[in-house]
Amino acid sequence: MKTQFATFVVLVRAFTASSALAACNDPPRPNVKWINCDKTGRWLEDQNFESADLRGSRFSWTLARSNFRNANLTGADLKTSYLTGANLTDANLTKAALNGADLSNANLWDADLSSANLQQAILSNADMREANLNGANLTKANLSGADLTDAD
Repeated sequence: MKTQFATFVVLVRAFTASSALAACNDPPRPNVKWINCDKTGRWLEDQNFESADLRGSRFSWTLARSNFRNANLTGADLKTSYLTGANLTDANLTKAALNGADLSNANLWDADLSSANLQQAILSNADMREANLNGANLTKANLSGADLTDAD
């Protein structure tokens, strides 16, 4: 009985580990689950990540014009990424690292940027209406032309 149980536990762990690994290899698409995945060096512009779970994942290079509407990017590392023209409407970017990122012309309407690091981020002409900026670090961020109407 103990041997059967131990075999069962090993099989469950193996399946769980391979399922988690497979998710990081899934192609970009709405609702994709890339949790704690390393996507540095991947060119991901013009992709649809609507409602995706991207918590704790690491990105670099370009994500320009990609759709992140309702995506969960909590704790994601987007340092120095190009998010120009990206749609981040209603996205959760709590504690995200966006320092040095280019978010010019991005749509961040009603996005949750609480406790996000936006040091030296370029937010020129970004739509940040109703965005939650509580605890966000905006030191030396470029906010020229950004719409901060009703942002917290």
